[in-house]
Amino acid sequence: MHITVTQLTKQYGAHLALDGASFNTPDDAGCVVLLGPSGSGKSTLLRVLGSLLTPDAGEVLMGEERLLWNEADMLRQRRENGFVFQGFNLFPHLSALENVALPLRVVRSRSDETARRTALDAMERFGLGPHVEKRPAELSGGQQQRVALARAIAPQPRLLLLDEPTSALDPMMTQDVLDLIRELAEGVQRIVLSTHEIAFARKVADWVLFLDRGKVIESCGAAEFFARPITLLAQHFVEALTRYR
Repeated sequence: MHITVTQLTKQYGAHLALDGASFNTPDDAGCVVLLGPSGSGKSTLLRVLGSLLTPDAGEVLMGEERLLWNEADMLRQRRENGFVFQGFNLFPHLSALENVALPLRVVRSRSDETARRTALDAMERFGLGPHVEKRPAELSGGQQQRVALARAIAPQPRLLLLDEPTSALDPMMTQDVLDLIRELAEGVQRIVLSTHEIAFARKVADWVLFLDRGKVIESCGAAEFFARPITLLAQHFVEALTRYR
């Protein structure tokens, strides 16, 4: 997954969420993990990569394709990706199955039968077969996040973007969801994710981007980063998150 980002900037009022962020990942980086303190720009970067957010300046290349920022192209680019964010963002009045099938019909123009079959396959993959007719309020937090993952994966996205996907879950549910994400990463799915789960990041990441105040201050292979973070901030960050684990 070759991603090249050059001088990416995004400003909200006086706050620079991205301040000339630049990095380059190799072709064989199947899972790119974003690390850094809260407010460092990870979520903003994910949203720009997924064409959910227009940067103020800079360039993004996905392979040889340069992302474009007009409304029509952003919609096209967005449809090629899958998203799972901190909130589950499920429709409360729909069944779990319909939450997965609806985007396939509306966004991907699949027939009712094809959408239902594809949604069922995705839910079975994530162990949700017994829960397809339940509404979100009848599901645990971990089950709701698995529905969100199934919805993101069902269309076979080019890129799966995950923003702190376990932040709202208790430790048992967190482990369950992380196991599913690790399974995806070990397959053919290309993933960019932000997380504070350092032990998980060590196992799943091929490439690490470490951000601070809107800049990418480290960009390197995961083994190299976790063995020898270069910057003092990255060293303290990893130490703090692993101290009691």
